[in-house]
Amino acid sequence: MNNLEKEIISLLEKKHKFIGDDCAVFDDFVITTDSLVEHVHFDLNISTPYQVGVKTVCANLSDIAAMGAKPEYFLTSLSLPPACPFFIEGFLQGIEETLSRFNVELIGGDTTGSKTFVFINAVAIGKVINKPVFRSGAKVGDKIYLAGVPGYSAIGYYLIKNNIEIKDPNYAYAVKKHLEPLPQVEEGIIIGKNNLATAMIDISDGLSKEIGEICRLSGTGCILYSQLFKLPEIDLFEEKDLLNYFLHSGEEYILLFTSPLEEDEITEFLPEAYVIGEITDEREVLLEVGYSLVKLKDLTYNHFDNRKGLY
Repeated sequence: MNNLEKEIISLLEKKHKFIGDDCAVFDDFVITTDSLVEHVHFDLNISTPYQVGVKTVCANLSDIAAMGAKPEYFLTSLSLPPACPFFIEGFLQGIEETLSRFNVELIGGDTTGSKTFVFINAVAIGKVINKPVFRSGAKVGDKIYLAGVPGYSAIGYYLIKNNIEIKDPNYAYAVKKHLEPLPQVEEGIIIGKNNLATAMIDISDGLSKEIGEICRLSGTGCILYSQLFKLPEIDLFEEKDLLNYFLHSGEEYILLFTSPLEEDEITEFLPEAYVIGEITDEREVLLEVGYSLVKLKDLTYNHFDNRKGLY
């Protein structure tokens, strides 16, 4: 998060209770909105309209999952330039098929023209199952858990941009992870229903940024232990490169959460989850590599300057 983003959010946080979380909460519902912009979030030379539809749903349902809630309803608005009439059919197919997969109902939206690029906005509404899980609930001593292996989305983008085609299921998974990501809806429901997390966020901007957000809002710090990481299984890269992908790849939509529970208690509900660190009172995000502790840098994508992160 850069200084402009921090300024915008901090100004709103002072007056509006739920600004800074994945969703706003009202009564027993959560609501979120996301925008996708051509040449920022997707490139139609790489992604099909269908795949853009899938990603639009994923970005929003992942926010619902990160609150420990169940997605119920979805709305989307679309701005199209004159040269893109072909876009609508495939885009809506991607939207509808992905919503159907998670039993979410499309209840409305809007269309308008655009002079330049495709612009998409979507809104998702979910139902709180138990109580919402916020980013701000991490406690000193909590363990930090991941519900999957981040890094594959950025690797998939690299493979596509460099026309690298290798017949290996892990390479195919990386490409699909970038083009057609899926949210961890069921995992979010399980976490919410069983009170497994004190704080939670989805990895849309990169692990290094997201764990920093949990710590900032919780008034804590953390240590991440690199020896506990499960790195992407892609033999094209050296371990140090895989570590960077693991820490900084965006659009992963994997749930990152904190909990006082032991790993065997968590894996009873979420077999794929594993510990990667612990919450501390140091107010810093630290990475243990070998016998050294270093301050973790945020190399994730930044929308408001020229730093493009891993992409």
